[in-house]
Amino acid sequence: MVLLIVPLSAFALNLAEPPDYLKSWQRIKGEADGSATLYHFTGKLYSYVPGEKRMELFDIEGYNVSRILPAEEDKEGFRLLAKEVVLFKDPNTGEVLEHWRNPFTGRSLPVIHVFNDPVNQDYQFSPEYLPYIRHILPSTDLGERIVFHQELFPFMENPMNRKEYGDFVQSDILQMGDFLQYTVSKTDLENEELAFLPVELYRTQIFPWLPFMRMADRAGELIMVSRGKKLAGGFAALPENIKDFVMKRKPEYALAPDFEAEDNTNSWNYFKRLYDQSVEERSEP
Repeated sequence: MVLLIVPLSAFALNLAEPPDYLKSWQRIKGEADGSATLYHFTGKLYSYVPGEKRMELFDIEGYNVSRILPAEEDKEGFRLLAKEVVLFKDPNTGEVLEHWRNPFTGRSLPVIHVFNDPVNQDYQFSPEYLPYIRHILPSTDLGERIVFHQELFPFMENPMNRKEYGDFVQSDILQMGDFLQYTVSKTDLENEELAFLPVELYRTQIFPWLPFMRMADRAGELIMVSRGKKLAGGFAALPENIKDFVMKRKPEYALAPDFEAEDNTNSWNYFKRLYDQSVEERSEP
């Protein structure tokens, strides 16, 4: 009897090769078989006002649940369909808040948590871009671990303009920063036979005052700092209080999207929909 021993490298990604490097990004973001991937995170939301000390406004806890779709026939890579939840919590008690006393204005305000659906991302590339994929989707080799990172600077028209929604927004332009780091063992990443890839997530975001804060005429912005990881058990593995809150309010956010929508959701167009609906309901006879 002849025993054939197949070396592990036969089943390993080679990160020096552009197609394998792009596939490694896919393994970080989701599962090739289309099953759901969930990243859970916790952190804090701070005020940042020129000339003033920072204030710790909220603890935050949330998750991103997503699934992978294959690239179109003439492209390389993948499409990511995702939903995102961020809940604002009392820094002292950890309670998910219904109302919040704004320390800048003294007003008691209803809290609008983040329920964004979809927050899709397109990682499809024409073949001629593959030689440059490390520059488009960068990473840093730390020896035993590797960090995949994105430094994003959204700059777009605000769906709520100052003329009509001046109490809620600072500018007609939405300008933000979103800095993500995914860290993973290189040994795990290169082993395609590994069913679940353990990944840690570190994220810092900079954005304007949220609309529900009603801080449109005040200088300053928000900084949200969080860290977390991919959960092997998905939604079922989340803390019980988070699952309970979501299932009571937005049970559809327990599942990853099933179809590809065109326009992404953010806190501003989500708030606009809620506000416009409430105005319409109040105006009805």
